[in-house]
Amino acid sequence: QHRWADGHGGAPLSDRISIRGARQHNLQSVDVDIPHDRLTVITGVSGSGKSSLAVDTLFREGQRRYLESLSSHARQLLGKLERPALDAAEGLRPALAVDQRSGVHNPRSTVGTLSEIYDYLRLLFARVGTQHCEACAGRLPQRGADRRAQVGSCPSCGATVPALTASLLSFNVPQGACPSCRGLGVEDRVDPQLLIADPERTLRQGALVPTTPNGYIVYSQVTVDVLDRVCHAHGFSVDVPSLELSDEQRNVVLNGSDRIRVPFGKHPLESRMRWTGITAKPRIEGHYQGLVPIIDEILKHKRNRNVLRFARTFPCSACDGSRLGPAARAVELAGQTISEWANDEVETLDQRVLDLELSGQDQTIAQPVLRAIRKRAELLEQLGLGHLNLSRSSESLSGGEAQRIRMATQVSSGLRGVLYVLDEPSLGLHPRDHSRLQGVLKQLRDGGNTVVSVEHDPTAMLAADWLIDIGPGPGDAGGRVLYSGPPGALLDAKVPAATARESVTRQLLHDPPTHHRPAIDHDDGPQLTIRGAAENNLQGIDVSFRLAALNVVTGVSGAGKSTLVNRILARALRRKLHGAISPPGVHTGIDGTEGLGKLISIDQAPIGRTPRSNPATYTKVFDAIRACFAKTPEAQARGLTKGHFSFNVKGGRCELCQGAGVETVGMHFLGDVAVTCSACAGRRFDETVLAVTYRDHTVLDVLRLSVVEVRRLFDDEPRIRRVLQALMDVGLGYLKLGQPATTLSGGEAQRVKLAAELGRPSKGATLYVLDEPTAGLHPADVDHLLEALRALVARGNTAIVVEHDLQVIRAADWVVDLGPEAGARGGRLVAAGSPKQVARCPQSAIGAALRGEFADQPETATRSSAGPAIQAPIALRAVTTHNLDRLDVDIPHGRLTVITGVSGSGKSSLALDTLFDACRTRFADGLPSYARHFLERGGKAELGAAQGLTPAIAIGPKPPVRNPRSTVGTMTETDAALRLLMSRAGHPKLRASMFSFNDHDGACATCRGLGTVTTCDPEGLINDPTLPLAGGAMGGSRSGRFHGDPHGRTMA
Repeated sequence: QHRWADGHGGAPLSDRISIRGARQHNLQSVDVDIPHDRLTVITGVSGSGKSSLAVDTLFREGQRRYLESLSSHARQLLGKLERPALDAAEGLRPALAVDQRSGVHNPRSTVGTLSEIYDYLRLLFARVGTQHCEACAGRLPQRGADRRAQVGSCPSCGATVPALTASLLSFNVPQGACPSCRGLGVEDRVDPQLLIADPERTLRQGALVPTTPNGYIVYSQVTVDVLDRVCHAHGFSVDVPSLELSDEQRNVVLNGSDRIRVPFGKHPLESRMRWTGITAKPRIEGHYQGLVPIIDEILKHKRNRNVLRFARTFPCSACDGSRLGPAARAVELAGQTISEWANDEVETLDQRVLDLELSGQDQTIAQPVLRAIRKRAELLEQLGLGHLNLSRSSESLSGGEAQRIRMATQVSSGLRGVLYVLDEPSLGLHPRDHSRLQGVLKQLRDGGNTVVSVEHDPTAMLAADWLIDIGPGPGDAGGRVLYSGPPGALLDAKVPAATARESVTRQLLHDPPTHHRPAIDHDDGPQLTIRGAAENNLQGIDVSFRLAALNVVTGVSGAGKSTLVNRILARALRRKLHGAISPPGVHTGIDGTEGLGKLISIDQAPIGRTPRSNPATYTKVFDAIRACFAKTPEAQARGLTKGHFSFNVKGGRCELCQGAGVETVGMHFLGDVAVTCSACAGRRFDETVLAVTYRDHTVLDVLRLSVVEVRRLFDDEPRIRRVLQALMDVGLGYLKLGQPATTLSGGEAQRVKLAAELGRPSKGATLYVLDEPTAGLHPADVDHLLEALRALVARGNTAIVVEHDLQVIRAADWVVDLGPEAGARGGRLVAAGSPKQVARCPQSAIGAALRGEFADQPETATRSSAGPAIQAPIALRAVTTHNLDRLDVDIPHGRLTVITGVSGSGKSSLALDTLFDACRTRFADGLPSYARHFLERGGKAELGAAQGLTPAIAIGPKPPVRNPRSTVGTMTETDAALRLLMSRAGHPKLRASMFSFNDHDGACATCRGLGTVTTCDPEGLINDPTLPLAGGAMGGSRSGRFHGDPHGRTMA
């Protein structure tokens, strides 16, 4: 156990990470120690500085120091490695982050590729799969154990057959991808329903959306009058209402006709004859082509919004959504293709692998791959993700799901000696699965790693080895370490009085908050009922919600909550109330919508990705504030409008920094540096704008005030007061109105979005749909959220919240619990009623949580500071890199190991091409894809297994550089830093390249940057000064003899 359990003591620095003077964001010169090889939880109220310490300080500094071992060129390509604001950091390890903000936005990524299970499946099919001819479907003969034959031909029909490799089975490379959809699995096609504006109108009245006021139908290339001629040729006219057209007649309008030829274009010849400046030509004639074929053709070449509004995404018609080409779809294992395997849920795949029967040789070949698949699948199940299909697009995953998949990948990597930083890993996790998550985190810890997790869940806090409480409040009122030590000791009566008084976390753990359902009975009140919900895994269920009440939808991850609320209810109401075109999910009907006037949906998307976005701009309250400034006599006298008081548009902002207040100075491989703008001194606006005041405050002053202070300043402005009061109601009164959105915590951003909606004027009863609004919120912050939701309901509005948080569920008027499990075993209504009624349901998992059945957590196992995992050696097995002959070797940890042998025996093959390569590849797998792209490719290592790997740095035996342009400065990169210093701090200002003697602009024109010039040395020409020039004085060199020859060209 740690001797410094109270945060002090004389433990060696190797036992811990020591952070001193951390000032990132709102951290107030924080000093903190974090034990190595332990699970540490950092907690505190939303906005207190948890992520600033964990992600923006620990992770960034740990990753920066490791990546600094790369060359300056690679670091420049990798991006900006800014140093966090801190005085010192010791004991840091190479760091990897698994956060909720790293969502996947690549349409080529799937659950299978993200978890790497699909990579193992490709290897499995390539080694033991059965290949068929894509032309005749005949089975091809076996090709040997490795299955890596060259291109061959089918013995039955003679068709060319590609080699069966793992690449052939990848939809992310040309040889494996479907040529039609290029591996995306989907295609955009016109949906005829989206072309109809109003089915009760006639075509002449504008039933088709792309009909212009003058009667021209865009994309069809004809006018309504010309279309009428086509219609008459088929026995109807454009004056028939669209809904009365037969299928055959509708097909003519949408898909064209070859019965008669018609003129194209919107202008008749008579109109063209009146044109000036160009020669009028008759309209081109041809068969009417319809709208659908033309728009489909446009979609093949461009994807602009005007065209996409008529299109929907469908599974690719060529590959049926499998993403794979014909050759890949012709490979089978156990009678099914790899895409059919990938359509399985993770838990089904686990069982399929277990039941797979192979022949003796194939079993031997496949066993390592099958073990890897099962290990990864079991981890995903343990993390509550067993319901996910491997073929599911990663873009559709929630932030919590994507985070847990990455976590499973890290646990499976087997790396040790790594600092893992996780940002609220329990996000979106059902209470039933919390203990499983803690088990996975402890696996990561027990593998010899330091795990730091940002959490708000009390069970996670108590299950940790070490707890750090940041606070006491949010923003400027936080940023201090209130407690650092074992979780149990926080509840001890001996805790310092200041900690006991200020720590909201201590109060929470000591006296958990309880909310009781109000006495109002909603059993017989008005209801909103969805009938026959059958989208995705929903089993045709009928679900009722209470109007003018707080409804909470619960269920395990994958039970169908988001499908029911977002894809069916929200989309149906959006279409009915707001005219949206996206179709809702499958259902038979929705009753009880008559009293609803508006739908507002609040999800987890960020409020802004640049520092220019802030609470003032997002909530639109800044528009009203700017209008107040523009109405002042000073502004009107100077001719200033509302636009002049914005830092995002030209006119009133400082143009040198473009309203940012700082200038960004590029520092290449050292990261950018922001310096105060020399023109506006950081004030963002020009002097003319800042001369205008409203109640003695400039517009910049207002942006620097807190929400509470601005609320007092504009107390008599109803529009401004309403929005700012909403921000205060959700507990954000402390925020600076102009605080950049990029510095807001996840919980703060969620509440800003909620306040933006609450601040809008009411227009009848509104339905609010919220998707996990407690994300990033401390239990103390959840109280503010519940108060805001209660205020909404009190005004006659309805709230439907998708949530796992027990604090919110206990406070609900009505709870709908879906399940009982995920995927195919879910999608049913398990319980519905008040929280107390649901708690009494024996089949309900959330009922069990309400009864406290999941509250007990296993105690954290204590281990010595140098646990068995970190002491175990690095084990390399069956190494065959280059000339190594299935070598098995153990390398002790924490020791100096020398590898020796005769030249060519395989020393470098083992040390560099195997050990370093394997370590680098494993660590790089945890980096973002853009970072992996710039790292030097690995893949040299050939071995059966490797355990106990750690992040590695290689210093290879490179021969001395024989380049006259190379110096000690260039080799150590000191020269690059000096050039950068001179370019940024020197006068006059010059580019860094001007200080490089290896650059044309900086090199001396005479010596071209070499520092020396080669000239003739007269003394070197005379080898014997006692002789005359013509008598052998220069006879010591060939050149001298030539020029000194008395009969030669020179002397003559």
